[in-house]
Amino acid sequence: MTPRPRPVTVFELRESQPTPEFRHAGSVSPWKSQDVGFEVSGRISGIIEPGLNVTGPRFDAATGAFVDDQSTNLAEISPTRYEVRLASTRASLETARARLSASEKEVRDVMPKRLRSAQASLDLSRQEFGRISNLFNRQVETQQSLDKAQADLTTAEAELQQLEATTAVKESERASFAAQVNEAEEAVRQAQQDLDDTILRAPFQGQVSTVYETVGSVVQAGQPVVRLQMMDPIQVDVQVSAQTDARLNFSDIVQVFPPGENYPVPAMVYEKAAVADAATRTFLVTLLIRNSQLMDGLPREYDPARDLRTRGVVGLFAEKLYRDSPYFVHAESLYRDGDEYVVWRVKNVQRGILETEIPEKLEVERVVVVPGDGRITFMSAATLRELTDVGNLNPVSDVLLGGVQDMRGQPLAEEEILARLKSEANIYFVRQRWRFRPGDIVQVELNANPIIAGLYIPMDAIQREGLEEGLASLFVVDEVNGGSVVRQVRIRLQGQNVGALQKVEPVTPGELKSGDRIVAGGTHFLVDGEAVRVTSVAGER
Repeated sequence: MTPRPRPVTVFELRESQPTPEFRHAGSVSPWKSQDVGFEVSGRISGIIEPGLNVTGPRFDAATGAFVDDQSTNLAEISPTRYEVRLASTRASLETARARLSASEKEVRDVMPKRLRSAQASLDLSRQEFGRISNLFNRQVETQQSLDKAQADLTTAEAELQQLEATTAVKESERASFAAQVNEAEEAVRQAQQDLDDTILRAPFQGQVSTVYETVGSVVQAGQPVVRLQMMDPIQVDVQVSAQTDARLNFSDIVQVFPPGENYPVPAMVYEKAAVADAATRTFLVTLLIRNSQLMDGLPREYDPARDLRTRGVVGLFAEKLYRDSPYFVHAESLYRDGDEYVVWRVKNVQRGILETEIPEKLEVERVVVVPGDGRITFMSAATLRELTDVGNLNPVSDVLLGGVQDMRGQPLAEEEILARLKSEANIYFVRQRWRFRPGDIVQVELNANPIIAGLYIPMDAIQREGLEEGLASLFVVDEVNGGSVVRQVRIRLQGQNVGALQKVEPVTPGELKSGDRIVAGGTHFLVDGEAVRVTSVAGER
């Protein structure tokens, strides 16, 4: 009696690049963050808002140094006291320079002439003394004349010595005045530096995470004013087991999945903890990853010389809730066009609409309004301008075009904006955000080596008994004479497994190919050439 064929489950072999079943959870945090404050004290007159992106110093190729002439201003201190101090030090410098100039003139012009005059008087006194002495020796002059000539000579010698000493004193005074000029110049430089330090500039490119003070606050030198965090690159912290930590090396490239995205981005192993956490017995691995800003609403193609983009649309605001209360408009929405003031109403968008429902491409129309003198300032966040005549605007439902930039996000002059708006430029509503933000939880694949596409087989389908290290076998189901027969194929294990899948290749090239039906389990009970009965087909692999 012929035995019934053994029932088997098979799957169809496909070349694939599987995804690991297990991913680590990582926490996103800034790579660098710093509290920033002024180097001088004073009252804050302006300060940046939290959440804004800032730029840092730029590299100047001409000087080979970084300069902060384009760095974002984070805050400002009222400069009045420092301007007065600078003016005072400059006046002191001019006084010191005048004293030095007078001293140099005296040393250079006056004292040499006085010395020459004294030397001439001395020479004359010596001649007169010699003449009187000769006459006295011949008994022509009296003792009195000789004594007077001697006294005149002594006086002339003393006067010359006194002038020489005075010249030395004057030279010392000149050196003292020169030192005072240097001191005054240093005081001017310090006063100028203090005045420059009333503007707090971003030390590096990043984002303002926290603002500690507000307009009107009095701060001391070194007191934190804002906290700045670096957004690119950004770091991801992952807690891993000792085995995983030992497998990772510095500068290994791993994969991180941004929140809400299915495609990973590469990250580098930047730092590894030397000691395990005492409570969890896990090791902290820090990854560095390049961050980027996503531009929701930015079209693939646009005209950079003509098109515009905006960050938002705004409505009119009433100062008080009564009938005759004037309306106010954002100053950035108000433009002066010749003798008229205009705003640009957004068509087909009404106040109260969700931001996600605003179309990416906006249509606008010009509306003439009349501004008043009233203004409302919300610190450094916004300035509102009073409108005495809103034209044909509907203050309740209409929304206006907000701040406008070019398509690269750079500010434009008002004349350029008006020219583009009049030329019916395309206006895009672009929302900008960072791909990775501090506090995000991301998925991390800690595979130092990338998963290579190939033939991946479930562990249960592989038979290792009786074969040398690194070799194994599996069974392929072939159709022979209307029946199913298994064929044993020797395979080489590639050393890379993903979860329960093992990458393999046939020992004899061509014995395995995509489309082959592979026995999924129970291979230890099969022999080469045995008849089988396929009962089910698993999903493709």
